[in-house]
Amino acid sequence: SGSEGFIIPRSSLYEILLDLIPTEKILRGKRVLSFVQGEGGVQVKCADGSIHESDILVGADGAYSAVRQNLYERLKKEGKLSVADQRPASFNCVCLTAQTYPLDPETFPELSEPGCHFNNIVAQNKPYSWMTFTGKENVMCWSVVQYLNKETSELNDSFRSTDWGSGLAEAMCRDVQHFPIPGGNGTLTLADLIVNTPRDQIAKVTLEEKVFESWYSGRTVLLGNAVHKFHPAGGEGALCSLYDAVSLANWINVLETNSIAGLEVIFKEYADERLPQAKAALVHSRNMANMSSRTFKASMARFVSRNMPEFLWKTKLAKSAADRSQAAFLPLVQDSGTVPPLFQPSLHKTLAILEAQAAAKREKELAGDGTTSTSTATPIAGSAFGARAVPL
Repeated sequence: SGSEGFIIPRSSLYEILLDLIPTEKILRGKRVLSFVQGEGGVQVKCADGSIHESDILVGADGAYSAVRQNLYERLKKEGKLSVADQRPASFNCVCLTAQTYPLDPETFPELSEPGCHFNNIVAQNKPYSWMTFTGKENVMCWSVVQYLNKETSELNDSFRSTDWGSGLAEAMCRDVQHFPIPGGNGTLTLADLIVNTPRDQIAKVTLEEKVFESWYSGRTVLLGNAVHKFHPAGGEGALCSLYDAVSLANWINVLETNSIAGLEVIFKEYADERLPQAKAALVHSRNMANMSSRTFKASMARFVSRNMPEFLWKTKLAKSAADRSQAAFLPLVQDSGTVPPLFQPSLHKTLAILEAQAAAKREKELAGDGTTSTSTATPIAGSAFGARAVPL
């Protein structure tokens, strides 16, 4: 787009969003147990016994989405769930990911230097790779990936769930704390980062990979990690989730009916746009993940990347940078990049609808009819919108 890239801590992004969303629109501490949907709406039951009603249910509740699990159970009973969507997601890695407290630049000199210092280390004699990169305010982010064999894969599969618990993360920290990291006086290890990291900022996750085929049914629609899971090496997970939200919000913004038939029309438009991009992101993430593994194929890939001609590297970057979604209901960002963005159906189609709605409104006013009506909503990207929407 011609704009600089920025690395934003997840916690900072949360703060930005929370500042922009009215507090009464956010319900905290809710865990979905089940939901029912029909022509009259969708009713969600939570673990605390509360029940919430809506016209639309957006399942944006992560890799182990309760909304997806409930939706797929119904689709399977109705014989509408594909065989592929019934298979478990594949995985061959587990990962520690964390963000430190502000650190002393004298101990970590890279913090004082401009730009982001990114270091990716691949072990020669152990099934690990680890990464560090510097951030603003003297903060450093770090992660460790463990590549699993058959035995360790079965062991980690026993603990695959929504929450590993702090004990398992601590155990992995102990296993990797002696791994060396660049910078400082040459004696730094991951232990120097671990002791300076809040325990609630350390997470252990299974790096699952899968793009589901069923994105919606009835009044329920999925987005983000609830419907696609990528290895983080490609940096695709958060981007795809944000683009999902923008595309879905574009269509909900022009919605003029709350009937199931009407909802499924816009849900199909959304899925048709985002599913191919999610599949492409999965391929890119796998390719990037292979760059850090310890196989012969990965070694060759690293060699090729270090010796790749500039024009090939630019071609590769152009493909990864072409997906740049915009919201039709916000002022458009001027795109001055050298690589044109991919055609975004939700943007161009909904802009045309908004223009037609505005023209109809002007025509009414010119005809002397002072009453105008519209059922469009004013959305906030990342939530579910409509007359009665439940964001999850």
